[in-house]
Amino acid sequence: AYAAASCVLPTPRIPVTACTTATRPRGPGASSAASRSARGWNPASIGAAMCVVTDLNADVKGGAVSAGYALERAVATVLELRPSR
Repeated sequence: AYAAASCVLPTPRIPVTACTTATRPRGPGASSAASRSARGWNPASIGAAMCVVTDLNADVKGGAVSAGYALERAVATVLELRPSR
């Protein structure tokens, strides 16, 4: 499990699906595609994934020796965070 001591995220004020659909093309089937993408995630796993991305942002801006390794580690961690279907 991912645990970041420095990452505390505020409670979101908009539904997660609103964030998901905003980054996808609009059109027929767009909302069903967003629903399929969001399926399997819960608020805790989304928050943890956001913390991973926050740490990645700091790492690629000079906090890590290798930005490439930081990205690879972040992708692997986010994939592990997604609850099983």
